[in-house]
Amino acid sequence: MNWKQFKNLFKEKRASDSSFILGLDLGNATSAIAYFDMFTNSPEVIDISGGYGKPVAPTVMQYIPAAKEWVFGEYALLNRGVGNEITVMDLIQKLGSRNFIEIGGKAISIPNILGIFLKELISNCKSLNPKAEIAGIIVAVADFCTEDYLTELQLAFKIAGYEKELIEFVPERLCVFTEYFSHSAPKKSRALHLDFGGRGLRGGLYDITGSGECLILKNISFLDNADLSVNNVDAAVEELFGNIYSESNSEKKVGAASQIREQISNFAYQHKDVLFQKNILTKPLKLYFTFSHPPFQKSITKKDIDALIEPFVKKFKELLAEMFEKNLYDLTEKLNHEDVDTVICTGGGFEMLWARNVVSEVFPAAKIVNKKAKCTAALGASLIAAKRLGVIETANIKLEDRLKLKFDFGFLAKTDSKEKFIPLVERNSFWWQNIFSRRFLINEQTGENYTFEFLKRDENGEITKVRDFELEGLPKRPKAASFFDVSVVFEGYDNILLKVTDCGFGELFEKTNYAQEFRFSV
Repeated sequence: MNWKQFKNLFKEKRASDSSFILGLDLGNATSAIAYFDMFTNSPEVIDISGGYGKPVAPTVMQYIPAAKEWVFGEYALLNRGVGNEITVMDLIQKLGSRNFIEIGGKAISIPNILGIFLKELISNCKSLNPKAEIAGIIVAVADFCTEDYLTELQLAFKIAGYEKELIEFVPERLCVFTEYFSHSAPKKSRALHLDFGGRGLRGGLYDITGSGECLILKNISFLDNADLSVNNVDAAVEELFGNIYSESNSEKKVGAASQIREQISNFAYQHKDVLFQKNILTKPLKLYFTFSHPPFQKSITKKDIDALIEPFVKKFKELLAEMFEKNLYDLTEKLNHEDVDTVICTGGGFEMLWARNVVSEVFPAAKIVNKKAKCTAALGASLIAAKRLGVIETANIKLEDRLKLKFDFGFLAKTDSKEKFIPLVERNSFWWQNIFSRRFLINEQTGENYTFEFLKRDENGEITKVRDFELEGLPKRPKAASFFDVSVVFEGYDNILLKVTDCGFGELFEKTNYAQEFRFSV
């Protein structure tokens, strides 16, 4: 089946409800799937929780050796610690790493495991129609993905049997804005997108112009912080429950028993949502620790929860302030919270009442959008898929991301008598991301000075020089015996700090304290 064939089919005749146009949001913690309903002309979320009452499912697979079979989603997560099952988590985070996991004595790649997950995920269409056929799939992905990441993700779809139905991978932000503007009248405005997910709080502030067929979104500020994450909130909840368990069992700590740790983790996962709902504001929440021997009851009060979330609330407000004080594209422009018209909240973190309250408190005059926070990207992806198939017409959204790099930055290294471009910073990454340093070998005798060329490469592969740097006072060493670590730090959207440090050369030459720094504008 090929999605382009379905495009022609839709032009000739509207397909029935047996043909599904899908949007997928594959999150590291949870995943969502939506389809475009051609009868209501709108996207709808497919409940993939398996009866657990949530529209999303954990991105988790578990292998059961006794039955030699895989289980998927919520059951896989809650079944941890019961037997000798092998639970595989963080599938999306592992993409592009070329990792293998040993299952039943065999090394299984991440794309293979994710392929099984995708097959289970997409098969949920069958719950709506047993004869369901897939017309096309759009997948929301992170705004910056390496080539290895995308290659392994595409391989996972091939393993799942949906390679031909896959239309393309679309940046998550574009999916979010497509869903929002599908039911909101476009106008000149300023919108803030916040994504509070498992791995951190990310976001961007945008100037929005245009109307009708084309909307232009210019990114003027950013937010990216891994300290404030749903995973860290979950860890705090687990610690709270672990301490309660230990006190009840007259133990100082939970102990080394992995089974107990897994059961506390499962208990926290099942009950964390109720800790952050309105009910706890008026009366204590009674929790029953049924996995303990003997079982016991514990009441959690609003005071307990306030103490738990206090550091997260403080960090949240600090990060929102930094967006206006430190992270603006043009620091000469003065912006305040009152200048924001709309705040679009996505990600599982906004299922917690305190997170929504922080946004409402900081932006009292703005329109706050947090409906279906976990599914927004999937809904938008299904709308983009429907547009690609010719079913609907929606406005074209153009992201002018001034925070995204347009060039690869790096240097030339000689390998096998040839010069090869070694990127330090990849094109399409954001200047504020953490950048890994690279090592390079000077393929000639060193001593005194050495000229280091810093280069940039455009999308066509054309390499031009940014500038030369004189490395002064280098350690004296023979040819091909000098290793140096080179790192790049963007101190602003056009200012680079380049660091060069000596790494020594094995046992022959010890590492010295040699280091040089260069600051310049690109």
